[in-house]
Order: sequence, then C-alpha cells, then structure tokens
Amino acid sequence: MLDFLWKNAVFNLVYGPLILGVAILLSIEDRTIALFLGVPLIAASLLTITIRVYLRRRARKSDPLAPDDTA
Repeated sequence: MLDFLWKNAVFNLVYGPLILGVAILLSIEDRTIALFLGVPLIAASLLTITIRVYLRRRARKSDPLAPDDTA
C-alpha cells in the first residue's frame, strides 16, 4: 500500500506540473502570462523526468541482479 502511495505521489509531482503547464498554455489568452506560468512548469517537469530516467539507468547498471537489457 505504501509503495502505491509513493508511486502515485511521484507521478503527481512529476507529471502534474507538465499537464498544468500545457493546460495554462492552451487556456490563457494573454500570451505573456501564459508563457510566464506555463513554460517554467513544463521545463521543471521535463527536467525531473530526465533526472528520474538517469537515476534509474544508473541504479540498474549498479545492480548485479538486474536483467540484462543488451540482448
């Protein structure tokens, strides 16, 4: 149960700003405000996704029991 809550929280923290940023860009007609609010949310979310992927790959390389992805 705790694992599910943790994964759900990570999902919300990573993809929530991405969805919110896109929604702001699409819904607000004033481009200055939309860019000021939407672009930082999207950038922070994409940076977080990149860091998560990097850390997962790094952890997978250091785990000798992980399945081999090279095949």
